[in-house]
Amino acid sequence: ASDDIVNYIVAMLRVQTLLVTGHPEQARLHLSKAMALEISLFGNNLDSITRLSEERLWSGDLAAAEALYGRVLLASGDWRLPTLYFLPPTNSKEAGHLWIAQIRSFTGMAAIRILQGEYDQAARWALAGEERFLDFLDLTEHPLYGLFIEPNTNLYLAHGWNLVMLASARAGVSGNL
Repeated sequence: ASDDIVNYIVAMLRVQTLLVTGHPEQARLHLSKAMALEISLFGNNLDSITRLSEERLWSGDLAAAEALYGRVLLASGDWRLPTLYFLPPTNSKEAGHLWIAQIRSFTGMAAIRILQGEYDQAARWALAGEERFLDFLDLTEHPLYGLFIEPNTNLYLAHGWNLVMLASARAGVSGNL
């Protein structure tokens, strides 16, 4: 199973690299491999849907991106990463998978609202993402939970993007650009 996880991570990193280097169409082509791995590992394709949402966002199709992010948020509902455990977590990979899909969706919805000039709504989306980032970061510093929950570079990159959305939205709301 560890090879499958590595292959999944590599496939998603390839998709992400293609997106941020201005090749959204190629990213979409590579997404099918990542999606198949994701379904076999986690039983759903929520993270792949967020990557497809990003592809649509980067391609300028805001309506499609919003609909896809909305699917992820509907599927995750009001779920939040648990911040209190009585025993070491046994589902940290599954929880992390759902958490990152949810976070990507909050950040993506904030980006869409910023592009539409709806800064107050963008701030709400980005703030919801920030609250969830802080939940996770608190867990990584906990003396017990921190032994099992480890941040990685993707976490910090995603957090940085969410902070950019939050700052942009707040600047838009205040008019102090």
